[in-house]
Amino acid sequence: MSSNKRERQDGCHFLFQFTVTEIGLFADEFTEQWFSIGTGFVFVMMWWVFNGFVQVASNSH
Repeated sequence: MSSNKRERQDGCHFLFQFTVTEIGLFADEFTEQWFSIGTGFVFVMMWWVFNGFVQVASNSH
């Protein structure tokens, strides 16, 4: 009985470690992807705002 419980604990521990490692790898990739997406998004927003200012400036003249 006790050995069975011990095995289950080891299995849970292994699963926990595996999950944490997988989440860590996923988070690294996710962060990299979001960083590039965020950088692109910032560039698009800056370009959009810049175009908006140019249009407002040309309309006011």
